[in-house]
Amino acid sequence: MMTTTSLHKVSTTMRWITRVIALIVTVLFLFWYTIFGVGSVVTDLHGTITADIIPGVAFGILVLTGYILSWWRERIGGILFILASFGVTVAAFVNQSQHLVAGWSLSQYIPSFIRGFLQLGFPLLITGILFLVVPRLSKMASSQSRF
Repeated sequence: MMTTTSLHKVSTTMRWITRVIALIVTVLFLFWYTIFGVGSVVTDLHGTITADIIPGVAFGILVLTGYILSWWRERIGGILFILASFGVTVAAFVNQSQHLVAGWSLSQYIPSFIRGFLQLGFPLLITGILFLVVPRLSKMASSQSRF
C-alpha cells in the first residue's frame, strides 16, 4: 500500500502527464483536420465547402472544448475526448474515404474505419480514459490523508 504522500505525488504526476498528452493529442488532431479538412476545401477548384469538412470542424471543436474543460473538470473533459473518439471512428466508418485517414502501405488490407480509429480515435480514447482515472487517484489520496 502506498503512503499518502507518495499517492499524492503519483496523482499530481499523472494529472500533469495526462494534461501534456492531451495537449499533444489536441494539437495533432487539430493539425490533422486542418491539413486534410480545410486543405481539401482550399485546393478544391471551385472553392465550395463540402459535407466532408463538417465532421472535422465538429470534432475539432469537441476536442478543443474537452481540452479546455479538462483543466477544471477532468471528468467532463475525459467524456468529451471519449465522445470525440467514438465520433471519429463512426465518421470514418460512414465516410470510408481517404480524406479522413491517411493511407498506409498496407492500406488496401486495413478498412478505413479501423485506420481512422487507430490514427485518430485511439489517442483520443486513451486521453479520455486517463482524464477519468486521474480524479479517482486524487480522491484516493485525499481519503487516505484523512485517516
